[in-house]
Amino acid sequence: PIFPALSDGLHANRSLAVVSHLRDGVPSPKQLILLADTDAADASPQVVDAVRTMVAQDRSGIVELGGEIIFVEVHPSPPRLIIVGGVNIAEPLIDLARALSFETVLVDPRQVFGSRERFPNAGQIINGWPDEVLPDLALDERAYVVVLTHDPKIDDPALQAALPSRAAYVGALGSRRTAQKRRDRLTAAGMSEETLDRLHAPIGLPLGGQSTGEIALSILAEIVQVRNHVRHD
Repeated sequence: PIFPALSDGLHANRSLAVVSHLRDGVPSPKQLILLADTDAADASPQVVDAVRTMVAQDRSGIVELGGEIIFVEVHPSPPRLIIVGGVNIAEPLIDLARALSFETVLVDPRQVFGSRERFPNAGQIINGWPDEVLPDLALDERAYVVVLTHDPKIDDPALQAALPSRAAYVGALGSRRTAQKRRDRLTAAGMSEETLDRLHAPIGLPLGGQSTGEIALSILAEIVQVRNHVRHD
């Protein structure tokens, strides 16, 4: 049944799509629900890839795949901002993200930093190590990850979990020198150059701001740029 599965997926904040196979321009009776963050055993890899692309772009439409025509009706989940590190920048970052309709998740193993008292507006706070927490958050094309602590014991495992995922954006705070040292550590740990090239570091657009609010704005501006598929040279 299509509609119970659709309702369950939407209530679980899963990105999904209803797929109709078209014949002579008319949709076939059979439709498939494809969750963009899982493998669909009853669909071809080409169909799954097309659905994931369209979910990432918030776009419904007709796609032709090797002579087969399908209509993809996209039902995306809300975008999620996953913040690793309960530092001062996280507070305005959460507020700005909420204003842009992002769900927010704060991850910090240190309860004194990752607390509801410090971040009353965070959608969810998880006190755990990022390499254990992030894989359970289903980092898909609607997930945007920012790493802020400056502590390699926290930042590096977070990046090792986030960069190989399908997250749309992964960024890390720090100067160019810090970014290079971090890259060297991750390379030594076995991460490929291709995977490391996904990392936005230094994080944010170069707005010239110095305050926590201005830095948060630069980070969200870069995320919006990536989300809207705007290139920045």
